[in-house]
Amino acid sequence: MNNMNSTNNGGKVESQNKQSMKIMKAIVAGVSGAGKTTIVNKLKGRLRRDHLKVINFGTAMLTVAKREFDVRNRDELRYLERGKQLELQDKAIDLILEESETGRTIIIDTHFAIKTPNGYMPGLPMELLKKFEPDILFLITARPEEIWERRMLDITRKRPNVSIDDIIEEEKVNISYLMAYSAISGAYAKIVKNATSKVDEAVDEILKTLTEADH
Repeated sequence: MNNMNSTNNGGKVESQNKQSMKIMKAIVAGVSGAGKTTIVNKLKGRLRRDHLKVINFGTAMLTVAKREFDVRNRDELRYLERGKQLELQDKAIDLILEESETGRTIIIDTHFAIKTPNGYMPGLPMELLKKFEPDILFLITARPEEIWERRMLDITRKRPNVSIDDIIEEEKVNISYLMAYSAISGAYAKIVKNATSKVDEAVDEILKTLTEADH
């Protein structure tokens, strides 16, 4: 697909969705480097503020962590002991639920799984799934090689060095969590591929799903 067609199709999807966007509750997740943040920012650019509100779970946790555990940045969160991680999640839930009480489509931007030195932890607390009651769960993915390259180019984050095999493992774990969260909440589970240079197609797919999916 050339750039002109991609732009035209994106404009068509944008126009359609401004007219027919339902009020939905969604959760968007992906491993670091999958392009989740880029996609969420483009979603915010496509839709007016009165149609969409994005809440970042990591930001909510960091707000609490800075105040109570002297954490300086988001990358330090994964190194907190399990008890503190769970405490942060519980306190962040209250902030998120308070912000989500609007007449707009709500998207929670988060991770389905958190890789710590001791293993993986669930990124979505059970209490949040129960109280937020999402309609759909999106997992943003890309080829492992693309994810690895994006991580290497991102100098703003302090992440541990990983191999392609490590990324493949992370992707498999996140898919497992996606299906578990779907089974628990009853929400749709959708995997969206975010190939390099095709981010607009991924955004179009999410907007189309938000428009057409039932509650």
